[in-house]
Amino acid sequence: MSKRCSATNKNGQCCGAWALRGASQCALHSDPKRAAEMGSKHGRILRFPFSLDAPELPHRPLETVGQVREVLEEMINRVRRGQLDLRSANTIGFLAGRR
Repeated sequence: MSKRCSATNKNGQCCGAWALRGASQCALHSDPKRAAEMGSKHGRILRFPFSLDAPELPHRPLETVGQVREVLEEMINRVRRGQLDLRSANTIGFLAGRR
């Protein structure tokens, strides 16, 4: 029969995750190296490499399909050079695909 993890978190509350079979703790609490590795991956603060009103991003009217294509080409190249984060590029791509 499965049971809950017996470890406590920083607040002193029970973890609440399901324990591994034959163990009293969940996968993260039974292997501290794994928890540290996951924390290092997800504990970073996301930062945008540019501000929204940066002078290098001028206003460009998008009235034709060709203009949209040009902006997408520019954004793809910025992503490839590391000048634009993937979150912003994803948003631009989503908005460009809207009708």
